[in-house]
Amino acid sequence: MTIADNEAPHPQLREVLALIRSLLADIPDRAAMSNQQLQVLVERELAEVLRTGEITIPLSERSRIRSQVLNDLLGFGLLQTYLEDPTI
Repeated sequence: MTIADNEAPHPQLREVLALIRSLLADIPDRAAMSNQQLQVLVERELAEVLRTGEITIPLSERSRIRSQVLNDLLGFGLLQTYLEDPTI
């Protein structure tokens, strides 16, 4: 995925983020978790949201939404891609 692919948020990103944030809000001690533990938790919740069909996202778009969700919840949102790009 290139930077151009990540410039525009996925159309359903806000909806997915809202669902995952509400699921994470119910988890005690999440503030004490490491980034790795949080990433596993976020990925698990995202997989559950996609599995249940609450939000329908084509298989071809799931990698993009996963990346954007992780960047938004655990990184610097849209800036994360630029921060990770060694050519910038």
